[in-house]
Amino acid sequence: MAAYARTVSDPRDRRYGHYLTPEQTRARFGPAQHRIDAVSEWLRGTGLSIVSAGSQAVVAQGTVAQAAEAFGTRFDNYTLYGTPFRAAVDPVTVPAAVGRDVLTVTGLTAVTGSRPSGPPPGTGSRTASRATSGGAPTSPCPARYGDTPATDLPPAYGHPAQWAPCGYTPRQVRDAYGITGTGLTGKGVRIGIVSIGNEINALPDADRFATEHGEPPFAPGQFTAYVPADVRPEEASGEFAMDVQAAHAIAPEANIAFVVGSRARSGGGGTDDGIRTVEYPASSPWVTAVGGTTLAIGPGNSYRWEIGWATDEVPLSGDGSSWEAELPGYQGKASGGGTSTVFPQPFYQRGVVLASFAGAPAMRTVPDVAALADPDLCLLVGETDYNLDGSLSYKVGNGGGTSLSSPAFAGVEALLVQAHGFLGFANPALYARPRSAYHAIADNPAGTPDTVAFAVVKHGFVDLITPGQYADSNLVHAPGYNTVTGLGSPTRELIESFRRRPQGVDGGTGD
Repeated sequence: MAAYARTVSDPRDRRYGHYLTPEQTRARFGPAQHRIDAVSEWLRGTGLSIVSAGSQAVVAQGTVAQAAEAFGTRFDNYTLYGTPFRAAVDPVTVPAAVGRDVLTVTGLTAVTGSRPSGPPPGTGSRTASRATSGGAPTSPCPARYGDTPATDLPPAYGHPAQWAPCGYTPRQVRDAYGITGTGLTGKGVRIGIVSIGNEINALPDADRFATEHGEPPFAPGQFTAYVPADVRPEEASGEFAMDVQAAHAIAPEANIAFVVGSRARSGGGGTDDGIRTVEYPASSPWVTAVGGTTLAIGPGNSYRWEIGWATDEVPLSGDGSSWEAELPGYQGKASGGGTSTVFPQPFYQRGVVLASFAGAPAMRTVPDVAALADPDLCLLVGETDYNLDGSLSYKVGNGGGTSLSSPAFAGVEALLVQAHGFLGFANPALYARPRSAYHAIADNPAGTPDTVAFAVVKHGFVDLITPGQYADSNLVHAPGYNTVTGLGSPTRELIESFRRRPQGVDGGTGD
């Protein structure tokens, strides 16, 4: 199946674009009925009852004792953020006779009680001795980067820093990435967003934000939620409402399939004690892993510069006369990336990712591409959120993280599908583009007169942000590819290059 997927995804292969239907895929690569029956019979033999059995999954239910016997584990009770749940203690096992048929086991973790009302506990607060906006300069929230030098703050690297915009509008981001003018809106294409919670205000929040910021709200039938019957609603919005708005910002006419699935969390990568780590599923060779950037949008919504999201920050001193520590300050948040220890290097990364990144033997490296993510200089989103008293209200603020850049790039891919037709797995086509199809993401060494820095107000405190500090994050930068932003961020050239349809590619639209 992997070999077939490669041939239909590689633009250099004569079979590129000759996809199978779902029915053909099941017939050619799916499990035989006798293997499905074998798994079902084993589960019945442990006392579990079969709810459903098909080519994708065998669903069973039963008591905790039956599950413990079936999967060779013990269960215990735990509490996380006040929510009680039950989970397996030992590694889950299955008999060797069905081992080749069982890819994974899910559903053994279950919430066993009600969650506390109100927001989850925080992770700490800033010290009260720092200068607050009540007695220090307050951000003027300029509409564009570079409009407002922070002359009321101490200089940074020999010159005034810039006050950062307090969030970009969708139109600003589309203009900066060259989307405006292409005539592409994602119409006829469907973006799937998988959520771990039934955020019932995801659609109302998106529509309200769009209406208030001159964007088209969702048309009837453009947004569809797929929610299991036993999943309770969550009034507070979160990352998944942001996902919807980010994808809608880039591809405002694309359809959204909002799919509420399991509660398992995973990410693209990060740093742990100075060692780069990557996480599944972003590390899978069959996934487009999206890194994050810090993006400056200037006058006329122009693209000014873009730096890998790896920031240092330092607060303003209590009397407002200096920065509290030597610049660039303390390590802030960063986009993750690195090299897998599990997956070999996929064919599309050969000759693009340096051997010094991929290692020996060469392994899968992430990310593949990037888009804006720095929450200090990022996209505005509207969300229903908790107040300090536990009540809910709608607020507009900065979205951020690779949790933003990923759905934003999904919006970009919706535009590519609209222009090109079915893409299938996109990575081979993305890597086949010339370097000029992406914004080359530069570094930003601290300590020179040309160092970029900007000022923000966060939670009432004035901070100086210095982006692009790769050394602090143990991330590696080189021309053409780096472990912060991959190939780079999208350009008008990238989008237009997909209008040239290779022979034999279906010209329809799709997912």
